[in-house]
Amino acid sequence: MITTDLIILPDYSSKLVDELRRQQSKLMIGWDEYDLIQAIDSDFGNQFDHSVVLTHDKGSIECGLDFPIRRDFYFSGQEFEQLSFFEKKRILFSKIVSGEYQDEEDDLEFPWVGEDGIATEVQMDEWLARKTSFEDDEFNYAKISGRLLGYEIFLNLPEEDRKALRMFEKEVGTMGFSVTGSSMADGQVDNLLDLMEKYELPFYWEE
Repeated sequence: MITTDLIILPDYSSKLVDELRRQQSKLMIGWDEYDLIQAIDSDFGNQFDHSVVLTHDKGSIECGLDFPIRRDFYFSGQEFEQLSFFEKKRILFSKIVSGEYQDEEDDLEFPWVGEDGIATEVQMDEWLARKTSFEDDEFNYAKISGRLLGYEIFLNLPEEDRKALRMFEKEVGTMGFSVTGSSMADGQVDNLLDLMEKYELPFYWEE
């Protein structure tokens, strides 16, 4: 019987290892097209705004997250209520457009601007209350997760063992979208398998 357990993606690295151990199961890994270590059997899920389903030896696990609203995305850690309309626009302008904002009459750079060409504070608050999405220019998946499935092996190996494998972090991406994975020197797969067995990491290599 295949069961699906839900794990929130931003913290999936430690939770995925724990869940696989709990189920006494293993996840198959191998090389992807960028020579990065990657989970082999994965697909998109449907329980969250963004999710991925990993099929392992005894079932599947769905890791996911819901997109934050724009207010939390842009103003995390800031005293939003104490900011003036001008200060909010200046912060948003710098994050969306990059550059110094001057409070001029022409606010057409702002995505919440109305059909009449006016960007009011009410319109801005309504825009900030909506969720981000992959279609939004400001949404960058790497800011939320930015890790390839399989990167948890790098995180769970001691530094001296990573050096022995000549394992290293590698970032790939295009058009503002980037993720971090791990790779290693040629001919090290058998040594990696020995280390995964030594540290009881619940993974095995694609044949």
